[in-house]
Amino acid sequence: MPRGTGGNRLRRSKAFQEQELEVSAIRLLPELNVVKVGASSIVENEDRNVLASVVEEIAEASRSHQLLISTGGGERHRHVFEIGVDLRMPIGVLAVLGAMSPNQNALILQALLAPHGGIRIAADHFDEIPVYLSAGAIPVTSGMPTYNYWEHPPRKGELPEHDTDVGAYLMADTFGARKVIFVKDVDGVYTADPDNDPSAELLTDVTVDELRGLPSLPFDPPVLDFLASARTVRSIQVVNGQKPGQLTAALAGEPVGTIVRSSHE
Repeated sequence: MPRGTGGNRLRRSKAFQEQELEVSAIRLLPELNVVKVGASSIVENEDRNVLASVVEEIAEASRSHQLLISTGGGERHRHVFEIGVDLRMPIGVLAVLGAMSPNQNALILQALLAPHGGIRIAADHFDEIPVYLSAGAIPVTSGMPTYNYWEHPPRKGELPEHDTDVGAYLMADTFGARKVIFVKDVDGVYTADPDNDPSAELLTDVTVDELRGLPSLPFDPPVLDFLASARTVRSIQVVNGQKPGQLTAALAGEPVGTIVRSSHE
């Protein structure tokens, strides 16, 4: 290697890093809408009509929108974590265990969407999602990010910080999706937990910075960290899946629920 090559390469690397904020990432699937369906709030709801209504909305919306459905873990998810923590399992093992329930919920949703083209996509086949979309199918996948044994040590507590909301957002940002919609059992993001504080106010349009330090969020807090440095997907929308029509309205671009925007959008 000629003398000085390493230094030149280092200088070029630094120059690239200084310029990279000006570079726009390629949107692989700019028309894609990632819909994260909550587990406890929707899939496992004791009223089966709640899930049936969401499935019907997804099926109808798939006629005019490109959809990727992602699922959460719910009560079984939390129960597995509790057992793992009691057994002193390391964080990487907990992350692997945590992927099981979201996969089961993905299978449930896929079965319900099967008449409409629903197909379950395993994590190992992530790169095949565009193929199924081009064929008119509705891909359904677990929202658990595939850090697995490489899950980051949590800054607080004993559980993986990167859960299914994070996975749904990362999938969307990877593909450069049009929208990310979290289908929950609340009307959006409030200034406090509305179940415990009747004075809590609904925030309809906020930035990441405005939500920092909020005591209660209806999605995984690390989503804010990823959203703050986003290259493609610079907003998320939280809607109430227990109110028929909110998902449809969000897909149509209506300001229902709460829209959380990257501070540099």
